[in-house]
Amino acid sequence: MLTGLNPWIVSLHFLLSGTLVVLATLLVNRTRTELKKQVSPPATKSLRQVSTAAWIFSIVSVILGTIVTGTGPHAGDATAPRHMFDPSLVTRMHTAPVYLLVIATIALIIMTRKSDVNRRLRTSVWWLVVVILIQAAIGYTQHFTGLPIGLVLLHMLGASLLLVSSTDTWDRTSLLPKYQRVDN
Repeated sequence: MLTGLNPWIVSLHFLLSGTLVVLATLLVNRTRTELKKQVSPPATKSLRQVSTAAWIFSIVSVILGTIVTGTGPHAGDATAPRHMFDPSLVTRMHTAPVYLLVIATIALIIMTRKSDVNRRLRTSVWWLVVVILIQAAIGYTQHFTGLPIGLVLLHMLGASLLLVSSTDTWDRTSLLPKYQRVDN
């Protein structure tokens, strides 16, 4: 192996893949919108801001999650180097933006229920809720059961799904054409 499964390089590879997942989600959303000539009710400025915050918290939690993985026992094979961080500290650092994501998602649920938004945005927010709940269940289970590799792999899959669902929600509120925006 050229890099000896250096956790920084492995993390960069995962994050590059995550970037491609985000771009693919945007491509699918915008192609679907263009092909179906969909016009959505405009999102309010506050809804756009909260969805942007949720999207950023998702990205930060995934980035910090790669550091947690690089610190733990599954960062490559048995001879691969590990980050020399305190596992408890990096796990807490990883969960901080997750808690902020949960708060932002609760705000999104409330805001979409009170606003005249399209069904696709509401559905997108609920998918974000589902992914967060599944990720939380997997994350806490793996933490308290000694990090079984199967759960770590599922949590990595969940990270990709989190990027899809948060990007989908953000895209449905933030990048609407100018003529559809309403600032409240």
